[in-house]
Amino acid sequence: MELKLAEAIMAERPSIEKGINVVKIISVVAPLAGLLGTVTGMIVTFQQITLFGTGDPKIMAGGYRKP
Repeated sequence: MELKLAEAIMAERPSIEKGINVVKIISVVAPLAGLLGTVTGMIVTFQQITLFGTGDPKIMAGGYRKP
């Protein structure tokens, strides 16, 4: 019984390990994409502060939320 289980595991292992590389790439790229979005939003916000001043919070909040 254990031998058959070990054979089944060895047969399926390559197909499982092939998909792991995609997961590794996504796990590295996803935080970088989030950081890029945050930095871009902050740049837009500071540009709006430069143009309109800091009096209206609605104008500043527009830089953080992009549709």
